Amino acid sequence: RIINLAFNPLEIESNVNPRYLTIVKQDLIRYEIRNAFQLIYSVQNDLNTDLESLYSFLNSDGDSKPSEVFNERKVSDYLAMAMEGKLRLNELTNCLFKKMKGSSAPGIDGFTVNWLRVFWDDLKTITLNALNGCF
Repeated sequence: RIINLAFNPLEIESNVNPRYLTIVKQDLIRYEIRNAFQLIYSVQNDLNTDLESLYSFLNSDGDSKPSEVFNERKVSDYLAMAMEGKLRLNELTNCLFKKMKGSSAPGIDGFTVNWLRVFWDDLKTITLNALNGCF
């Protein structure tokens, strides 16, 4: 379902004036999904990413719990320095087999952790190289 841009809120919602439209053609569905993801991942030039802006956002609705949780989960300076550098295969393997839930899907492709575990021997080198290539 997509929002009907021609919907007139001054008139009663009906078959002639629907609030939403149902699309069933694959090419139109693909088009709508692509546009939705492009909007989600588009560059936001006016986005402030400094620490003060982050806290302002976390507390924007008057609830301080998100910023409290953020502070509790903050990585120590020592740990932050220890994490610098390229990933090692044992780190990836340990996370995949001991830290991640098997039924979860860590990416948008839908492949679950259990699927990755089954094919890990075939995927580990290319995964390591791909992740370290981003560093």
